[in-house]
Amino acid sequence: MGVLGRVGYRTADGNREQDSVPRFGTSMRFSCEHYLAVCAEEFARILDLGADGILFDKSLHHTPALLCFDSTRAPGRRTRAHQRPRADPPAAQQAADPDFLFAGEAVYDWQFDTYQLSYHRSEDPRHLPLSRYLLPHAPIMTAVTGFDDRDMVNQCLLYRYVISYEPHNFKGPPHRHPRTVQYGQIVDRLRTDLRGWFWDGTFTGTAGATVLDADTAIPHHPYSVFHVGDGRPAAVVVNNDPAAGRTVQVDLDGHDGKLRHRTVDNTEWRHTNGTVHIPPRPAVVVIPGLVTALTKGTAPVPKSLSRRALLRA
Repeated sequence: MGVLGRVGYRTADGNREQDSVPRFGTSMRFSCEHYLAVCAEEFARILDLGADGILFDKSLHHTPALLCFDSTRAPGRRTRAHQRPRADPPAAQQAADPDFLFAGEAVYDWQFDTYQLSYHRSEDPRHLPLSRYLLPHAPIMTAVTGFDDRDMVNQCLLYRYVISYEPHNFKGPPHRHPRTVQYGQIVDRLRTDLRGWFWDGTFTGTAGATVLDADTAIPHHPYSVFHVGDGRPAAVVVNNDPAAGRTVQVDLDGHDGKLRHRTVDNTEWRHTNGTVHIPPRPAVVVIPGLVTALTKGTAPVPKSLSRRALLRA
């Protein structure tokens, strides 16, 4: 029997568990020390190739398996499929290249003890940035696939996601959607200039600011708030409407209404008492009115790269 036959999950009748999606084959049993040794060998080969990092696709994927009935491992007993739901990189191999980036797809919060970055896809308009709420400073990357995908680039600014340029659903190079890349580079320059808030600052969801429609006083969506180390808030406000502008009233906690704002694609700052007009599709950043750009930080802003060219954190 090959490796699959020895370490795949077994059903209650002794058959090997098969995935409901045929292209995935048989899921592996991470409680098996033999399979973990195979993973370590494959990981060592990646390091030998001189790769900058690895993205562990479907790092949590166990298919429908919840229990494993493998009589050779535990006669008459069953084991939990999720008993050890990850294959950790051996410490010795990590030490061989301390800059090696170990990224996983949609990892859980506790897995950031092992993975330096989490990759996911968040194009749903109802996307809730739960991982960002749980881990305000964790490196998280999301796919940006459209040919003029301002909506997703704006989402990256809203939730401090690293941009992964993926035209043709990660089957094409970044130059295949130049408008998206151009807008993404503008966003990253803004995040560099104001990194004290929008890269190094603490994400607090919508806590720290109130954004209302100027005409109806209905809460505006979406917007987000970041705080610098001394607690000063700044806001990102997005208008995803492709045709109509929006006028909103922005109030930052602890400020008397003297604010400054600018759109992502216009470097001119405007003073306001809180009233901000947002044209169709761009993002606007709103900061306290009497501060200079915060560019100091503890780590460089990661470059926005394609999924295949994994960034260094």
